[in-house]
Amino acid sequence: MRRVLMFLFVLSACPALCFAQGWHGIQPLRSTCDDVKKALKVDKCEYPNSIYHLQDETVKVSFVTCPCPITCDSEYGGWNVPFGTVAGLTREPRKPLSVTEFEVTNSKWSKTSTDMMGEVYYDDHEAGVSLSTLNGTILKITYYAPLEKNEHLLCPKCSTPRVVTDNEENRSLWLKGYGDLDFEDEKKFLIEFAGKLRENGPNSIGYIVAYGGCRSTTKVTLQRAERAKKYLVGTHGIPASRIVIVDAGQQESFEIHLHVRARSLPPPRVFPTRYPASP
Repeated sequence: MRRVLMFLFVLSACPALCFAQGWHGIQPLRSTCDDVKKALKVDKCEYPNSIYHLQDETVKVSFVTCPCPITCDSEYGGWNVPFGTVAGLTREPRKPLSVTEFEVTNSKWSKTSTDMMGEVYYDDHEAGVSLSTLNGTILKITYYAPLEKNEHLLCPKCSTPRVVTDNEENRSLWLKGYGDLDFEDEKKFLIEFAGKLRENGPNSIGYIVAYGGCRSTTKVTLQRAERAKKYLVGTHGIPASRIVIVDAGQQESFEIHLHVRARSLPPPRVFPTRYPASP
């Protein structure tokens, strides 16, 4: 009985005492979809964000979906954790919740006021919890991974800065791009591409620059590029020798860039975000 009473006492002290361990055992950079389903009693997770409408609040859980990108455009490359790891979560209470339940008078909390009357933000950087409040009532609670405690989980920084010289990116006669479209929508871009190749004549070359997504394989990416080329040659009569496929590596999401360039110019530069090699 004494142990039961002690356990109930600890529960009654939450959330003020329990946020240091995340929420309901869900910890950013430690928990997975299975932990979320168990804690919230839900059946599935959606990536990159899952939204759960619970009885007293709405909970949004964000997941890491790319395997450690290293981008030359940013010093911060993401978290070096497996796919599906919880990146952070937010709670939006449906019933009034007072900031007093989080003991925000504690010296660990920083306080920021905005120009809106009554709107105040509290942040405990050590625990990785922030509160958005209005007139003393909590609007949103965010749980995140404190950078200071998780530096060992950061992806390596890019060692080679992106350098663009001589305005080379703008030297294509025509340039358009698109993402992961179905083939019928993709054809709209390819039809325009074929028209520009005919317009610029045999002294121009068309480049299909293919970037795979962070979880794509090179094989699948190049198959998509080959399909586009086959359509241009077979349906629009563009000579195969005037269409060059460029394997541009990987970015966070699948992309095709279509360039029309003078034959005298080199192929367009590519700027992949580097991911683990994909066969």
